[in-house]
Amino acid sequence: MPLQPLQPDQKQQIYNWLLKLDLPKPTSFIHRDFSDACLLAKLIKLYLPNLVEVHNYVAAVGVPKKLENWALMQHKVLKKLDIKLSTQEQTDLASAKPGTIESLLFQLKARFDDLSQKEEHIVQQQSVFEEEPVEVPKKPMREIRGKERQIEIVKECVECQLKNEKIDEQAQEIKLLEEKIEKLQQLVRLKDGKNKALQQQSEQYLNKLRQLGAE
Repeated sequence: MPLQPLQPDQKQQIYNWLLKLDLPKPTSFIHRDFSDACLLAKLIKLYLPNLVEVHNYVAAVGVPKKLENWALMQHKVLKKLDIKLSTQEQTDLASAKPGTIESLLFQLKARFDDLSQKEEHIVQQQSVFEEEPVEVPKKPMREIRGKERQIEIVKECVECQLKNEKIDEQAQEIKLLEEKIEKLQQLVRLKDGKNKALQQQSEQYLNKLRQLGAE
């Protein structure tokens, strides 16, 4: 789904959301703050720690390096969140085009909200099958922490699924590499066969030369 322009109130929602996160305080030019994808990697890690490896995204000034970061972000992370950035959108983000990062963050926040709702639904379904009723803690803080722990357990399950998908991708890459190695080995064997034939032919010529010299 292409990135859609946002209304002023939608943009304000994004700005308010960013201020609540444990991230470096964004400036009034967030299209520049996010232009190399590094800050986005840190943001996603807050919600899905096992989905993104922050060290893979190197701070950059030039657009070409920023585009490399965005291509990696799309391939490794965003596609697993069902977000598809076009080449032009990646260029707009790397070039710090105003409004583009807000549209991406709006989609991303929607994915996180949806994931949170699914986690809460699963927790509610799990509570139905409990043999004994759960005693409601008297202190609100204990209740909040208990719920957060349940959600964290479900989130870990989701992250395990994403990790398994990553393992499948790596297995596919290994398979392709093994096929390439096999082809290279075939070429080497073929080359060795040709070299052996040439060596035999060369020896035959040498033998003929020796015979002529002997005469």
